[in-house]
Amino acid sequence: MSTEPTPLSCLDHGPCVCGMAACWCPPTEKVLRTIIDGRDDIVLTDDQREWCLQEIGRVEGYNRDDYKNGTSADLARAVLEAWTDYCRDKGLL
Repeated sequence: MSTEPTPLSCLDHGPCVCGMAACWCPPTEKVLRTIIDGRDDIVLTDDQREWCLQEIGRVEGYNRDDYKNGTSADLARAVLEAWTDYCRDKGLL
């Protein structure tokens, strides 16, 4: 069973949503960045919000309860920040 959320919509917006000329973002990151950008007025479903909260809660120092009332964009941003902090902690960035 995949841990990634169900795709929200077609993300063919032209250039990569992360700003790179050549896109290296996996589909989940593209969805999160699209939500943050507000280009599609995406509102996360309860299952998608739960997935975001689980991702946030997997990273040491992040308390999922601090984010449970956030907007879709707040949750998407928090997931990317948690992932980034995790990579920094592991010396990958």
